Amino acid sequence: MKELIEMHMSKQLDDQTTRLLFAASRGDTATISLMCSQGFDPNNADYDSRTALMVGAMRGSTEVVKQLLDFK
Repeated sequence: MKELIEMHMSKQLDDQTTRLLFAASRGDTATISLMCSQGFDPNNADYDSRTALMVGAMRGSTEVVKQLLDFK
């Protein structure tokens, strides 16, 4: 049972990380702000070790980068 719960929690974290990275790729600062203000760690990385900050920088989105740096 413990393993099932841990697997489910890991899946949720992966889904939320994907959501944050997708928001960063679109320049969606509203979603980023909402997620981070609700306690989501913007330093979480995806399966390729990419963070939202990396995605925002690769896309050239200075607003995303500034916002993520504000959330540390």
